[in-house]
Amino acid sequence: MTRDEAKLLLQAMRPDGSDTNDPAFAGALSQVQTDPELEAWWRAQQKFDRGIATKIEEIPVPLSLRDDIIGRRKIIVVPRQSFLGACFAVAAALVLVAVIQNVLYTGPAANPPMLSDAYTASVLPVLGDDKPELGMTSSDHERVQAWLKERDAPTGNLPANLAALPSVGCQTFEVRGHTVSLICFALKGGGLAHLFIVNERALIDPPGDLPEYAQAGGWSTASWSEDGKSYVLATRAGPEALHALL
Repeated sequence: MTRDEAKLLLQAMRPDGSDTNDPAFAGALSQVQTDPELEAWWRAQQKFDRGIATKIEEIPVPLSLRDDIIGRRKIIVVPRQSFLGACFAVAAALVLVAVIQNVLYTGPAANPPMLSDAYTASVLPVLGDDKPELGMTSSDHERVQAWLKERDAPTGNLPANLAALPSVGCQTFEVRGHTVSLICFALKGGGLAHLFIVNERALIDPPGDLPEYAQAGGWSTASWSEDGKSYVLATRAGPEALHALL
């Protein structure tokens, strides 16, 4: 089963977990356990599905819904005023759908925002075997910042311990239409730390101002947001080294 085939099956699962033991999904769920990228996508998909389900549950159910569905088998002449009321009700329903879409998606229609887990799963492969391809190399932070700004790539505030390290270089790339900056730093004693920066509005659920730590495919990561930017700091040096940087 390919990754895309597994995703197609997993998308059909209900978000309440009632399909977990269904044999039809067993192969796809098994693949999630051995494929870190698929696992990150699946966690993001579940979070999205639960968000949709929650919004739908918040819509009030009219008391007359059952009778309306079954039908009362009557021919009713609808007064003009009632007809207008029905039109307003339909318009209100359309507005509600628009509100739900606006809650779940904010930003340009051509570049919809992403879930944080899906974003992290997309950027980590850029690092390869801890040797990403860089657009420019320099140990000077000011030169790195200037290079990124020339390309309209996001820049932000570096944590003090990270700013004290020499940079290795930087790069820019796109994830689902959103520009991402990458700055790499040389750790004391060897190893690298990689900082991804994206505009906060590119994420549906951006992290808060306190770092959120995680492990993914041998990478230790920390995510946070500040002043309209969202950051992911990743290293193979381990969680202790990551905590020390922040």
